[in-house]
Amino acid sequence: MKNIMFICTGNTCRSPMAEGIFKSLTDSFSVKSAGVSALSGDSVADNAVSALSEMGIDISGKRSIAFSHYMISETDMFVAMTDSHKTLLLLNGVPEEKIVVLGVADPFGGDLEVYRKCAAEIKRKLIDLLFWLGCYEIRRFKDGDETEIANIEKECFSSPWSADEILKSHKNGTVFFVATADGKTVGYCGMQLTEYTGFITNIAVYEKYRNRGFGNRLLLTLQ
Repeated sequence: MKNIMFICTGNTCRSPMAEGIFKSLTDSFSVKSAGVSALSGDSVADNAVSALSEMGIDISGKRSIAFSHYMISETDMFVAMTDSHKTLLLLNGVPEEKIVVLGVADPFGGDLEVYRKCAAEIKRKLIDLLFWLGCYEIRRFKDGDETEIANIEKECFSSPWSADEILKSHKNGTVFFVATADGKTVGYCGMQLTEYTGFITNIAVYEKYRNRGFGNRLLLTLQ
C-alpha cells in the first residue's frame, strides 16, 4: 500500500481535512498529514472539525505534526495545498515528481461557512485526484459486469433488471459504462442507440458511493 501525505502550513485546517476526506473516499492508501510550519501537538481548528463532522467524518482526535525529512523516504506522494507549500517541500529535499498541488486557499480565521466551502472544495479536488490516479474509473462494460449491475439495480430500483436482462440488452446493442472505485463496481449507466438518436435506459450508483462525482462522469461519458 502506497503512502500519501497531505501538506499545509500548520496542519490544523486544510491538510487534516484533506486527510480525513481522502480516507473516507478510498482504502487504497496509507494516509497522513503534516505542516511545513506546524507545532506538533496542536488541535485541529474547531470549525474544521465541525465542517467534517457534517460530512460524517471525525477528525477531532487529530493532532498537528511537523514536516520532517524522515518523511521523504517513507512517503510516495506529497499533496501540497498550494504552490508555496510545494516550494517549501522542494527546498527541503522532496523530489518534484513526488509532489502534487491541490490548490486550496487557507480558511484560517474564517467562520464555519468558510470551512464548509473549503471542505467541499477539497472533496471535489480529491475526487479529481482519485480519477487521475486511476483509483476511480469510468470504463466500458465487460463480461461479468452484469452481475454487479444487477445488484446495483436491486438497491436502487423497485423493479430492477436482472443480470440476464442486462446481458441481453448489452448483446442487443445497449451501450453500458461502469464506474469503479478501488476496483469495485459502484455504478453504471446504459444508452440505447439508433441511427440518429440515443436514450438513457438507466443510471444508478450504490448509495454508499454517491456524492463522489460518479453519476456526473457517467453522464458525461455518454455524450
